[in-house]
Amino acid sequence: MLPRRIRRYKGINSGFKKVSDEGVLSFIASAGFLGYVPIASGTFGTLAGIILFLVLSLLAFWGYLVILSIFLVLAIFISTKAEQVFGRKDDGRIVIDEVAGYLVTMIGFKPGITVIILGFLLFRASDVLKPWPARTIDRRCPGGLGVVLDDVAAAIYSFAPLHSAIKSGSCESVCIPKSGCTPFNSNTMNKIALIN
Repeated sequence: MLPRRIRRYKGINSGFKKVSDEGVLSFIASAGFLGYVPIASGTFGTLAGIILFLVLSLLAFWGYLVILSIFLVLAIFISTKAEQVFGRKDDGRIVIDEVAGYLVTMIGFKPGITVIILGFLLFRASDVLKPWPARTIDRRCPGGLGVVLDDVAAAIYSFAPLHSAIKSGSCESVCIPKSGCTPFNSNTMNKIALIN
């Protein structure tokens, strides 16, 4: 049997490791602690999605899809663990799902002020309203699966009008393979303004 001092040291060390692991988990699940903002944490979490989108947009179209797929799997795993740490289903501090949802909304687009802002607004509206089947997924799917997939469903609702709005004015912000692009002009901006 180990001496009491060694047992106590091992217990303290184990406690520190648990706190450290939970801290890292909380940091990732809350998108750098943005989820801890007391008001509209989901909106602040989506801002982290914009930053990640700017990074991933440097990749080729298929590279973006591969990284996004990996991110979605990790987001589900992390959200499941975070629920256990926070002790609540879909705790407000978990905003990695908003990051994932925004990235899904922005599939096929390259950075531009108009598309980034419009994508942000459309996704936030869909995420708040949770049109079918987003709300059903959130309520019925267990753990991180429900946390993340309801945002993916909301993102699909955002993607269609975003694509239509941009394509109706110009395809300058679209980077889907084999699509031609023309620059924005005043007529383009006026058309997008009318759509909104």
